[in-house]
Amino acid sequence: MRRLFWAFFFILLNFSITIDSFSVQMIPTFVGFGLLVSASMRLVTESPLFAPIQRWGMGLCLYYAFVWLRDLFLRTDSSTLAYVMTILDAAALLLTLYVAWQIVRAIANVEMRRNAELGSAPLFAAWKMIVICTLLSLLISPVILLSPRLGTMASLCLLIGQALATIFFLVRLWQVGKQYEQVVSLQNNL
Repeated sequence: MRRLFWAFFFILLNFSITIDSFSVQMIPTFVGFGLLVSASMRLVTESPLFAPIQRWGMGLCLYYAFVWLRDLFLRTDSSTLAYVMTILDAAALLLTLYVAWQIVRAIANVEMRRNAELGSAPLFAAWKMIVICTLLSLLISPVILLSPRLGTMASLCLLIGQALATIFFLVRLWQVGKQYEQVVSLQNNL
């Protein structure tokens, strides 16, 4: 379960350095999806709901590796390429939210199978906060074009909300990992 925390740490936190049009992610997203695939392979014995996460995670790992290499080596001056990449990035973002939801469901299934509280309900609440802020951020883009001042303020508020929701999700995931370790240790000692 701890590996899930580190996977989402790499997936959700994005630190990049940009110089002119050259940008490099310091914490590559594809590493997080690699960890996610590894974690779900280990946890599939705890819940069969971890199995489909492996396929989605591998697909997203390959996509984000391509994006990382593209950002590292290619200069995207073409507006057509930028438009296509924006659509692909939005689709990857929605798939990432779907994978996170699948993880929350799988953790809830582990709770049920082990008859122990791991904290999937607060984790699900944090996931919903991320989804709401993310979807509102995607929907607010046209407002920025119509009213730059209002759009910028709304965008800033959503960015802060998304950052807080992400931190809340990561904290909850860490707590789920700790609780899982305690439950496994306790049940193995019985």
